Formats: sequence, C-alpha cells, structure tokens
Amino acid sequence: MAQDQFDLLMSLALDDQLDADEQALLRTQIAESAEFSRAWDRMQTIDGMLSNQREVAPAVDFTAQVMARIEAYEERLQWTPWLSALIGGTIVATLVSFLTPWLLLTGLLQPVLARVPVLGVLLAQVMQIFDTATFLATLFVRVVTNWVTFIVTDPTALGVIVGALVVASTWIGLREAYKLTASLEASTSTP
Repeated sequence: MAQDQFDLLMSLALDDQLDADEQALLRTQIAESAEFSRAWDRMQTIDGMLSNQREVAPAVDFTAQVMARIEAYEERLQWTPWLSALIGGTIVATLVSFLTPWLLLTGLLQPVLARVPVLGVLLAQVMQIFDTATFLATLFVRVVTNWVTFIVTDPTALGVIVGALVVASTWIGLREAYKLTASLEASTSTP
C-alpha cells in the first residue's frame, strides 16, 4: 500500500499537482526510505529526458508523399479486373473446348448447327482462338522453363544474374541512403 501511495504521489508531483500537505508527505517518504529516494531520482531523470525532447515536425512534403503512396496503392489494385476477366475467359474457353466435342460426339449439337450455320462458323472461330491461346501459353511456359533450366545449370549465367541483383540492390541502398541523408540535413537545418 505504501508503494502504491508513493507511486501516486510521485506521479502527481512530477505533474505539479500536489498540494502542500501531499508535498510534505512525499518529502518525508523520500527522506525515510532509500528505495523511495532512488525511485524518485530515477523518475526525475526520466521525466527530465522526456520533457527535454525536441519536437520533430513532419517533412514539408509529407502530405504529398502520403497521397503519392495512396495513388500508387490504388494503381496496384487496378489489375484485379483484368485478372478476373482473364480467369473468366479461361473458364469459358475451357468449357467450350470440352463441351463442343462432347455435344458433337453425342449428336446433340448437329440439329442446331444444321438450322443455324453461322453458329458453326462462330464455334469454329472460338475453337481456333482457344487453340492459339493454348499454343501461346504452352510456348510461354516452355520458354520460361528453358530459361530457368539454363540459369540453374550454367554457372556463368547464374553468376551474371546474381551479380546484377547485387549491383541493383547496392544502387537502391545508395539511393535510399542519399534520400535519408538529405532529409536529415534538411530537418537539422530547420529550427
């Protein structure tokens, strides 16, 4: 109980909210107990350090930086509709490519194609587009796979890529350090 009361009195004293009787009680407790005296000294030191801190103002273009980051974030989110359209198109093309042969083989599509010949031409075009897209996707996967295989199996190519990454990361680090140095110089030069 005495410790809690001392902590409360000490906190109020550091905030200049003690009346004369409470100040006398606090001084008595500090004088009678070495532990309370050390705690009082530590708290005065901490309070002094906190009250002497320099106020740091935000950078002049802080708002512009925040708004630029928000715009960049919003631009990153704009790929979602394109990805959704790509996934939807892939699903439709896959369904058409599997349902069309099935409908033709079961004989369910022949009467419709006989009555509406344009539908057959349209269906042939859709199948041709799907075939081309499949070929391009397969080609892309093969090229990427061959490139990764080449990088992994050829030590020279791997060394060139690792070296380029090291140079790029060093360059980025130097640019960030330059920005930080410039902002620190600007903040120390302003009063």
